[in-house]
Amino acid sequence: MEHKWLEKFDRELDKNLVLYYFVGFLLFYTFVSFYDWSYFKTLTQTIANQGYHTCWPYFQSCGNWYVFEMPPIGYGIKLFFALVFLVWFIGVYAWLYRQYKRLWLSLAALLLLKILVGYIYTYELAASYDFFHIFFLLIVLLVPGKSAVFFLQLFLALSYWFSASIKIDSFWLAGDYFEALGLPFIENLIPAAVGTKLLFLLFCLVPIGLFCNAKTRIYTVWTLIGFHLYTMLFVGIHYPVLMIPALWILFVYGPFKQPKNFLKSKAIGITLLLFSAMLHFWSFVIPGNEKYTGEGVRYGLYMFDADRQCKSEAVLTQHDGSIDMRDLKFDPIRGRRCYVYREWFFAQQLCKTGTFKNVGWNYWHRNGNNDDWRQLVQTDDVCALEFTPWWHNEWIDKGPKVFTSNVVWGALLAWVLSGLGFVITLYAFLKK
Repeated sequence: MEHKWLEKFDRELDKNLVLYYFVGFLLFYTFVSFYDWSYFKTLTQTIANQGYHTCWPYFQSCGNWYVFEMPPIGYGIKLFFALVFLVWFIGVYAWLYRQYKRLWLSLAALLLLKILVGYIYTYELAASYDFFHIFFLLIVLLVPGKSAVFFLQLFLALSYWFSASIKIDSFWLAGDYFEALGLPFIENLIPAAVGTKLLFLLFCLVPIGLFCNAKTRIYTVWTLIGFHLYTMLFVGIHYPVLMIPALWILFVYGPFKQPKNFLKSKAIGITLLLFSAMLHFWSFVIPGNEKYTGEGVRYGLYMFDADRQCKSEAVLTQHDGSIDMRDLKFDPIRGRRCYVYREWFFAQQLCKTGTFKNVGWNYWHRNGNNDDWRQLVQTDDVCALEFTPWWHNEWIDKGPKVFTSNVVWGALLAWVLSGLGFVITLYAFLKK
């Protein structure tokens, strides 16, 4: 007997063009994602042996499972991604020829492979936009029938509101991030401090705009498309290539309506939304200022965060008693963004070599050029420190308090009010 998900997936894709085209778009982006990952050397046994890999906090022994190599040493990585692209090709074939059960199985396999590589096997590949892609796939695969499109729309709208929450920070709202990067073409028109506040308000209001009347919805979509095209100057193509087609297919192309009584029968969709919210807001639950400690921030959305800067220094005591200093931020594979966990993990690899009698570690952090350096970690024996993935680590300074200015309190109030506004807007939408 076929599972009910397969049956409903089969029936719905056969008559729902919005969902059909969105699945085709997800297949396209899956190719983009794996193609990019296939060229990084962060998964090889050689990199793990050199201590340049990084595991997720909840699976810190991932390096023990690195058995593949890149040419000319070996061909394991290439063969693995060849298998991935074979599964992808089967999915594309099934999509083109409307073999929906085979398509469902291919999408499920691609989702598991992406989670395996990006969220279990290595800390270095998955980015904030992969969070969107993962939940898009989960909703398409698990939410039955016509409600899949609605929950895709709801998740996409809420994701902007989620991302606004990470901008409730005095340094970000002051424009430090964009002052560090510059604002090409518009820096003489819009000061960075004004631009960041406008962007924050835009993200707060996006869910309301997307679930409002048709005219407002179209204006909101075009505003977001303009924003995503401009941000290609800062974030590259992956994030805009994911968001722009998703916005167009879900909010412009298809009919914008929702089946009645969906709350009574669509527990899976609601559970997925709550799970995405839990992952995103977990860093806010952990004690301390996550902008400094970095604890939990990679579990959810973290796009356009503060201009993090750090200094990470190991104090290496040789067996003959001599002491050397080493900058831990050097990375020959790819740039390391500032996270206490990542630098701690790198220091742990020095401990495992057995080369040194003792390894000390000092770590300083600041959020932008206008912030003061703050020492978050000072230890004479980093090898004795353990990292807890889901809660605050007492050996990390919690950083300054978040709500220290009227601007931050005002941003929090605007964020909460926009959330309430969206609840009212969504309620009116569902009552139609």
